Amino acid sequence: AIGRWVTHEWPRIKKGECFLLAPEGTRKDGSRIYPFKSGPFLFGIEAQCPIIPVLIYGAWKIQPKEKILPAWGKWKNKVIVQILPPLFTNGMNREHRQALQEQAYHLMSQGFEQLKREFN
Repeated sequence: AIGRWVTHEWPRIKKGECFLLAPEGTRKDGSRIYPFKSGPFLFGIEAQCPIIPVLIYGAWKIQPKEKILPAWGKWKNKVIVQILPPLFTNGMNREHRQALQEQAYHLMSQGFEQLKREFN
């Protein structure tokens, strides 16, 4: 199914449009990086476009998972957005998905732990 979806999005990808895909699948509690889903990595491989990992640290304090609206009174919390180096998918196929996913997980886990040490 992902292959058909990516093929449908080719014109948008070829025009340079970016897609935001959450590798964890949903918001988490902010304590650590949780296991990744395979979809974003299959998308990147099928589209042969780079994956740019982005860490968003501290957002769970303002918008906890169990809340629909932002947590009132929490506006003074700091949220850090860190863009990590791109992971290129040129020449990859579906057989490379697990290695790419593990590379992204390792890179993002290291970045998350560094942010956690610096801002807690």
